[in-house]
Order: sequence, then structure tokens, then C-alpha cells
Amino acid sequence: MSRDKDEVERTLDTLQMLVRMLGLSNRELERRLGLPISTVTRAFSRQVELRHELLLGIGRAMGLEYAELFEFLYPERPDPETASPAARRLRTMLAGVAPLLKAESRESMKKTIRELALEVLRELGDEPPPTEKLSPSKKHPRSTNPAPEGGGST
Repeated sequence: MSRDKDEVERTLDTLQMLVRMLGLSNRELERRLGLPISTVTRAFSRQVELRHELLLGIGRAMGLEYAELFEFLYPERPDPETASPAARRLRTMLAGVAPLLKAESRESMKKTIRELALEVLRELGDEPPPTEKLSPSKKHPRSTNPAPEGGGST
């Protein structure tokens, strides 16, 4: 069995244990989520793949926030000293972003993201001209995705 499949098995076993600890049945989860009968049972019995959307829904039906669900699925935090190179690099890049995660306004988040994007571009030596600002309506010339109409805010 591959490492990923082993992790899926562990995740399913842990999720099922958490559900049972709360005294919930598969049928009750399906009822709370408005799903057809046997949807959760088939996922837990590995008859169908557990989609991410269903995983999140089961967490909500259990009464957990998304972050709480993942804290229970992954209670141990890896040692930063033995983290993968990718994780170390991301932590370094995101070191100043902690306030972003708790930003009060969407505009504040957008501004921080723009500033970080400009910083990354500078580090890559691919800085846009000083008068050009990254905005939802303007993409970097290297971008292959067209800018959405109307600025792209939702």
C-alpha cells in the first residue's frame, strides 16, 4: 500500500472513531448533511473514495469547525527542525503573515497579499515597474490566467 493510501486509511479510521465517540451514527450524519442513505457508510467502508467535501461536511455535522477537525486528525505538530525543505521554505515565506490569518477586513487581507506578492516578485528579480500595482484587474505579464471582469471580487 502506498504512503498516501496508508494516510487515507488512518484519516478514515480516526474520523470514524471521532464520530463514534460523539455517539453519532452514519445515518445521523447523512441526515444532518442532507445526503442519501449509505453515503457515509460507503465512504467509511472504503467502497467509495472520501471526497474532501464530504470530509469537511462530516466535521461540520459533528459540530466541529474545519480547523478543529484537522487538529483532531493531526494532533501532533511536526518538529520544525526536521520539517521538509518545502515546509521550512513556506514557514519562512509566511512568517509575517500570521496577522493576515486573523485580518478583520477582506480589503486588509487583499492589501497584505498584494504586498507579499510584490515582495516575492522582487526576490525573484521580476518586479513590476514602480508605477504598476498588482490589483485584481491587472495581472503580471507572465500570468496565463485572464483577469476576471469587474475586478474579480466576490
